[in-house]
Amino acid sequence: MDVQHGALRVRFVRGESWDTAALDALAAIEAHSWVGRRTDGSGAKFVKPERLAYWTRALQDRTLADMLSAAILFVGEVPAAFSFDLNVGRLQYAIAGSYAESFGRWGAGKVVTWHQLEEAQHRGIEIVDWGCGDSGYKREMGAQAGPEIADLLFVRSRAVAAILRPKWLRNAQSGGADAAARLSRREQLLVAALVAAGPAASLSGWNPSR
Repeated sequence: MDVQHGALRVRFVRGESWDTAALDALAAIEAHSWVGRRTDGSGAKFVKPERLAYWTRALQDRTLADMLSAAILFVGEVPAAFSFDLNVGRLQYAIAGSYAESFGRWGAGKVVTWHQLEEAQHRGIEIVDWGCGDSGYKREMGAQAGPEIADLLFVRSRAVAAILRPKWLRNAQSGGADAAARLSRREQLLVAALVAAGPAASLSGWNPSR
């Protein structure tokens, strides 16, 4: 890490130790991460006020506050990276992890994750579920592949399903975003027309006098 920023420290938050400062640190890290800087922020957990308010309300529940934990890496007084997790008995689910881009080249995300794993082990956690997808760092840190995830999309209209199916399959296999977001403009208009035609056809046969 850049020594000009100061010494490293990790704050572990859980239960009664949750406070506004912890949530502000999580939001600050996300705001300076690639998600906060290079996307619309829809994938962030704390940047947008409504998302932050959601977690603030959740943490008011004592049971949830005890189950939710965070490891926050600070460089000096600057929040650099975090791991945000849900603990259920001896199992821990990763909800989100992020790091400020300015600390990326020093592996801030890995540093906080190692600290989080060590602390979790001391608490008796035996299995950590990191979810799907891996750019390589999960295997590097000892993760093993688990059950496969099935992405299913149920569509009433056969015509709409025929348009969405090939793109949905490609996106599901590559771990990409939803198929509808990647339709061409022409395909989007066609899907919209077919979806609108369904209710219109149903109403055309409706007789209020029956």
